[in-house]
Amino acid sequence: MSTNLRSNLGDYFGPGKLPELEATILAKAESYPSMIPILYNLETTDTDIYQTTTLSGLQNPSLKNEGAPVSFQALQPGYDNTITVDTYATGYRISKEMVRDGKFNYIQRATESFAKGQYEVKEIAAASLLTGGFTDTGPDGVSLFNTAHPLENSGATGSNLGTAAALSITSFRALRNIMQDTVNEQGQRVVYSMAYLVVGQALQDTAKEIVKSMYNPENANNAINTVYESVQLLPGGYWNYLNSDTNFFIISQKNEHSLTWLDRQPLEVTSDYDKHAFAHEIIGDTRWARDYGSWRGVVGNAGA
Repeated sequence: MSTNLRSNLGDYFGPGKLPELEATILAKAESYPSMIPILYNLETTDTDIYQTTTLSGLQNPSLKNEGAPVSFQALQPGYDNTITVDTYATGYRISKEMVRDGKFNYIQRATESFAKGQYEVKEIAAASLLTGGFTDTGPDGVSLFNTAHPLENSGATGSNLGTAAALSITSFRALRNIMQDTVNEQGQRVVYSMAYLVVGQALQDTAKEIVKSMYNPENANNAINTVYESVQLLPGGYWNYLNSDTNFFIISQKNEHSLTWLDRQPLEVTSDYDKHAFAHEIIGDTRWARDYGSWRGVVGNAGA
């Protein structure tokens, strides 16, 4: 039976590259469960910017009487958005003395913390697009969640914001109805399918009661729950990086909304040895961005 000795681990750190440690960080960073692939449309780019635009569709065909000319329509440009890719980087150093003295438990903690940080900064950014959607201005000049989104080709407005209320079956139904009333660029109602009810940790039990109870949890007469299993919950039931205890959101299927996660460069880990400081250096950097082009397919309620 083999025994791992401290002396056998000395080769893990060398004066040059540290490929084993780099591989450990990469594998650890990829092992955490991310909500981004579940909720966001994943795109890649080979430039530092990514541009999107909306474009009005055509109105429904109109009655054409015999001998009358066909009525031609024009496509109308919508709202442009330029997504700029940013770099996120950090590093840490391990002294030669720590390696020589066998302080591998501290080194392991630093490595795991480093990897988790690379994961968490993305989750926080992705979640903040939703929580900031009640105030941050979007491509059409209003916030992501708003009652007055200007339509591209009709002069009217559309809404994807619910009246502020605590999460309940009543407020969930109201937000569902807003999604079902979503209109296109012409002001015509279109069909959007609910995929996920997204909540933070504080609302996980309420969300589960709403969509996982066969009977209405707010009714003592065993009335059926009409929204039972009408929408999915995220794995684990909540997104703990939503920094709100009251916000809740309904997000449609990914092919129906434009929440976009843009990868320019995946996580790269490099290492070196500073012979003047007697220290091993580990640096990780990645480039990405997140944004949206259109408000449709996502509805939100600030809660109460």
